[in-house]
Amino acid sequence: MMKVEIWSDFVCPFCYIGKRQFEIGLEQFKHKEEVEVLFRNFQLDPYAKKKQEWISIKYHLPSMVSHMKKQKH
Repeated sequence: MMKVEIWSDFVCPFCYIGKRQFEIGLEQFKHKEEVEVLFRNFQLDPYAKKKQEWISIKYHLPSMVSHMKKQKH
């Protein structure tokens, strides 16, 4: 049995592309039933929400900022 651990950020588009490519490759693998896949999460940028708020303020998107502030509470 082969164990494969995949660490990714589920909101990262590149992680999703890599996951899909892995799944496609695994489907074509002759011994796929001998592979155990374990998905683990990893936050690439823990400050992404703060950056999003800053960008919203910079580009005058107050509705986005107010919506994000409501989610914090």
